[in-house]
Amino acid sequence: MRKINTDEKGKIAEQKTFDALEKIEKDGNIKSFGWTFPFSEDDLRGIDFIIFPNKGREIRIQVKSSYNQKEEERYSRRGIYYMVVQPYKTREKVKLELLQILEIAMERWKQRKNNFPLKQYLAGFFILKKDGQDVVLTNSRW
Repeated sequence: MRKINTDEKGKIAEQKTFDALEKIEKDGNIKSFGWTFPFSEDDLRGIDFIIFPNKGREIRIQVKSSYNQKEEERYSRRGIYYMVVQPYKTREKVKLELLQILEIAMERWKQRKNNFPLKQYLAGFFILKKDGQDVVLTNSRW
């Protein structure tokens, strides 16, 4: 049996994710999605897929064929969801994980929208709208 190399694992992972997203879109759980072109600006920023949910903001996803905690933390800090799709993972399992990501992203969007909608970000300051007033926070750990 031939061993699968890293590039092939990555292509398999992305294809399974694409197939799952097509099913999710067909089922009406999202408006649409896009698969970034290789070496495009989004791809170079670590974004493999952009999902446009029925409500809320776009969801950016990086797909990997193996787990790396430091990479996950790096993508997470940039607002990119990190998803591991190994070659043996079924398309149904990938679909369920994507639906979980959608649920988490929607919950975060609702919290930001209802509690602390971000108005502007300038030089380390968050300017938020709360109860009709601007609230300036000087630290990202609010």
